[in-house]
Amino acid sequence: MFSSSIWIAEIDRLKNGTSEGISEIPIPIKGFEGTDAVFVTTGSLAFDEKENAVWVSVMVYGYKGQIFKYNIDAKSFDIFDLPRELSSPWGLTVDDNGDLWVTNAGSSIFYKLSPKGDNNNDSYSMEDFE
Repeated sequence: MFSSSIWIAEIDRLKNGTSEGISEIPIPIKGFEGTDAVFVTTGSLAFDEKENAVWVSVMVYGYKGQIFKYNIDAKSFDIFDLPRELSSPWGLTVDDNGDLWVTNAGSSIFYKLSPKGDNNNDSYSMEDFE
């Protein structure tokens, strides 16, 4: 929860009692300047098998949230700022279209992030589906 890195294990290279086969990828956490690092936390991870990418939510609870997409092949990050009402991104899942769905801790809001499309990202509340 307080790690500022993604840890990836290559199963066929792992050896008991060693760290061989394990790689650390530091998350380029920016946008939280002026906030004590103890308050910057990671929420969840989601793996996009089609894109070979890892999604990570990062937040200062109740203040600001960002989403990071790490492309494993390119070894690069894309960073997505979230609207103010999504200040605590927690749950993540990728749908069949490659869109990321994000839940916001402490509220009934969830959000669709479309990284490939029109970027007309939408916020929804559970009440929208009742």
